[in-house]
Order: sequence, then C-alpha cells, then structure tokens
Amino acid sequence: MDANQLLMLLQLTDSDDKRLNDALISILENSASFNLPLIKSAYITASRLVQLHRRPSIDNTNVRSCKDMVIGLEQTNIDKESIQVNLIKTYDLTDELVHMDKLCEAMSTSHTVRRASSRQGKAFREVSLMLYPDMDLAILSALKDLPHCHYPVIYGAVFAGLGQDLDTTLTSFMFGITRSLITTLVKLDVVGTLEGQRIQLNLQNAIPDIVERNKCKVLTHACLRFPLVDILQNLQDTFFTKLFYS
Repeated sequence: MDANQLLMLLQLTDSDDKRLNDALISILENSASFNLPLIKSAYITASRLVQLHRRPSIDNTNVRSCKDMVIGLEQTNIDKESIQVNLIKTYDLTDELVHMDKLCEAMSTSHTVRRASSRQGKAFREVSLMLYPDMDLAILSALKDLPHCHYPVIYGAVFAGLGQDLDTTLTSFMFGITRSLITTLVKLDVVGTLEGQRIQLNLQNAIPDIVERNKCKVLTHACLRFPLVDILQNLQDTFFTKLFYS
C-alpha cells in the first residue's frame, strides 16, 4: 500500500474538509488516549523523584550518581539510616520509569510505532540534556537508565524536571502532535501552507477538550479510541514515520 492509497482509505482529501477534519481529530484522540496516561504517570513519578532530592536532608548540588550521594552524605553527620531510605526510594522511582518505558514498548501496536517513539524520545532526551544541563540530577540519571526511551515517558519526566505543571505538559504535547500532523499534510501535498495554518487553528481549539477528557486516566487506561486509523497508519511505514518523527 503506497501513501496515496492510504490517504484514500483515510479520506484525507482537500476536497472534503469535514472528512479531513474527522480523520485528523481521530488521530489526535488516539494520541491523547494512548500517550497522555503515560505522560501523566511519568510526570508524577519524576516529580516525586525531584521532591525527594530537594529535601533539606539531601544536598545534591554535586551529585552525579547514587554512589556520589552516599559519599557526600557520609561526609556529613546525617544518619545512615536516612541515607539508605532515600537511596531505596530513588531506586524504586527510577524503576517505575523503567517499567513505564517497557510497558510502552509492549503496548505499541507495531514496529513502526515503537521505532518512531523510541527515536523521537532519544532525540528529545539528548536535546533536553544539552539545553538544560542544570536540570535536576536525579531526573538526568533516571533518563539515562531507560532501556527504550519512548517519547511519552521522556516527555513527562523532562517537563517534571523543568518544574512545569501537569496541564502545561499535557497540552504542549498535544500541540506538538498537531503541528506534526499539519507538517505531514503539507509535505505530502494534501494541503497548502495557508490551508494548513487554518486547519491547525481549528485543531488547536479542540485540544483543551481532548486533554480534559484524558488527563484523569491512569497508566492502565492507556488505549486507542480509533484502532482502524492506527491500523491503516501502520500499513505505511514511511507515512507513519513522517507523521511522528519530524
């Protein structure tokens, strides 16, 4: 199946605005219902990790690893039992992020989804490390431990490390997906640049409602609301990669 056949199946034609809009909304709904629970869970876990390392009993100014933390704390008069408790909590929270990353790998519907998510996650992680070297060191360490680096897990953890609130994190993710959609449509010559801007504005108006309906979902509620759209996307490897890895 080539890109033109896929576009016909999805009815992505510039001659029918309603069908085009319905297809794009379906893709946004899929992105929200699958990714937002993962982002939220990663955000909450990373926030707990940040709070743990900002407690007065821990000075992580020069901490580069858990080993450095032990050495630094042993040089003070802090109780060793407190050290052990905080280290155990750190490992547990890091393991939670690793579990989410592995769960995202297992839940992805095809190799194209997994590859696109992992590539974008790794790219986002590297850019974040370069742009924000002063990010909480516990977050930086946890990000390096992720086996697959799936995009929603990295995204939630990074925004928690930057101190952004949850609503901003979820909304900005959906705006990024919307921008990628419009970029794809323009690259495939489905719409022109000016028409793409108009469509993007309309889609942005739908984002607050989509986020509101999905932000209360927990990790186990991650799903695809429109599986047919996802199946059709997975049939075209190149199309999917252009859509989610730009």
